[in-house]
Amino acid sequence: MNKFLFFLLFLLITSFSGIAKIDSTAIAKILSNAQKHIYSNPDSCLSLTQKALQYIEKDDHDNLKPWAYNITGSTYWVKGNYVYSLKYFQKIVDFANDHNMPDLAAAGNGNIAVIYIDLGDLDLAYNYTHQSLASYKKTNDTNGVAVAVNNLGIIFEKKKIYDSALYYFETAAQYWGYNNDKNWLTLVESNRSNIYAAKGDVNNTLRHALKATEYAKDIDNEKSKGHAYISLARAMRMKKHYKEAEFYARKALALAKPNSIIEIIRDAHEQLYQAYIDQPQQLKSALYHYEQFNVIKDSMLDASKLNLVNHLKNKVKLEQKDKAIAQRDKQLLASEQARQRNLLYYSIIAGSLLFIMSMLFGLYRRQKLRVKAKTQQLLVEQQAHELAELNLKNEQLFNKDLSTQLDFKKQELLTYALSMTHKNQILQELQEQINTLHKNGQEKEVRQIKNNINAAMGSQENWEEFKLRFEQVHHTFFDTLKALYPKLSANDLRMCAFIKLDLSSKQIASLLNIAPSSVDMGKYRLKKKFGLEQEESLSELINTINKS
Repeated sequence: MNKFLFFLLFLLITSFSGIAKIDSTAIAKILSNAQKHIYSNPDSCLSLTQKALQYIEKDDHDNLKPWAYNITGSTYWVKGNYVYSLKYFQKIVDFANDHNMPDLAAAGNGNIAVIYIDLGDLDLAYNYTHQSLASYKKTNDTNGVAVAVNNLGIIFEKKKIYDSALYYFETAAQYWGYNNDKNWLTLVESNRSNIYAAKGDVNNTLRHALKATEYAKDIDNEKSKGHAYISLARAMRMKKHYKEAEFYARKALALAKPNSIIEIIRDAHEQLYQAYIDQPQQLKSALYHYEQFNVIKDSMLDASKLNLVNHLKNKVKLEQKDKAIAQRDKQLLASEQARQRNLLYYSIIAGSLLFIMSMLFGLYRRQKLRVKAKTQQLLVEQQAHELAELNLKNEQLFNKDLSTQLDFKKQELLTYALSMTHKNQILQELQEQINTLHKNGQEKEVRQIKNNINAAMGSQENWEEFKLRFEQVHHTFFDTLKALYPKLSANDLRMCAFIKLDLSSKQIASLLNIAPSSVDMGKYRLKKKFGLEQEESLSELINTINKS
């Protein structure tokens, strides 16, 4: 009998035998065994973990709660139940905050980020991932950093910023490659394959899919294996090897169905549909898998989002109800205290026959109220002071985080601009080499190649992505320029952006695919449009606009 069946039998026996208490070691063994089956047998894993949670709550084993919450949340995530998954991951964060455990909070926030990625809320996912990454860096948790970086890659993939996504995936792969962590390497190679598929690079799509499948042979993680098979099916389909694509898609489906791994089931139906649609004799099968894919996709997103909204609404209602109950209890307590004070006063007044004693009691009462008012005033002032200090600390942390994010975006923008410059320089050198081929009489082919190079060097797509990154750092730069100088052309605005980045004339010439002398002429025309004298600096003027 294997260990997993042993633990199931153990829980069954303890349920009927009325055992009052088990120690933390036994509970830890249950959780350890359950964790091994998150991806291979999620339903049984949930059964084990819920029983362990009952023992933990009953016998106050608080130290085991985060572990149990993480296993439960991860298992619900595998099953596609995002509401319950989010509930248990939030419990991890709450526990970590209550016990001042930043490394645990980082893990919980990272898990929550994954849920919002699956739900398509990329802004929330990005915020939670950055919180998680910052905490991991502070604690020097390299594996945690790799997980957060991989999540950033997924976010940029879904935003279709593929070069940035590839950068983050490659960084994560380097982290996990040092430790030869095949579970994570399987996942990140699948992610890299998906990026190259989106870019239409068939060879790299296949290469990384094969890597993922090779790593998957040595792991016991049905979801990661499913991702690897899906990537390989997509690569085979792109190479028009439809039989192989069908084979790997069905392997993924066979892994996912018994364990209700909804995401893999959805993707397997999509790949089968895509493989069959290009085969006229398989149109009926293509229609079947297309319908299955859409049903699962819609049910995952619509149901999960609706349940999440309802869950949050119920949470707010419960919080309001708890506040109302607490307020009512407070009023009842105050009423009871007032009743007891009045009873005491009435007893004193009834027993007091002399006027002087009444006067003394009145004086005593006024003095007591003054002391109480003074005490309350001091308490309110102390609380206000503490609140002001807390707000100041929060503001400092917030400003520090904004500064860190802005520095990161600035560095990423400059790196991208230099990358574009390097690419254009290489293309210019290649263009010069091609000019020497005119002597061989192949002018038509050479002219076609040169046109392709010129198109690549002046790609509007490159400019649009550069502009998106630039505006993330300098938010209103273009709007301010156009408001101050409405006669500026689109090329003028580009030139100003490159000057803002402090790029040299040679670098700007490479980016715009023009001669350096043309850049100098463009700067001269800009000076005239800005009304600058010859000795005045164009770059100093541009750098004063939306300085950040």
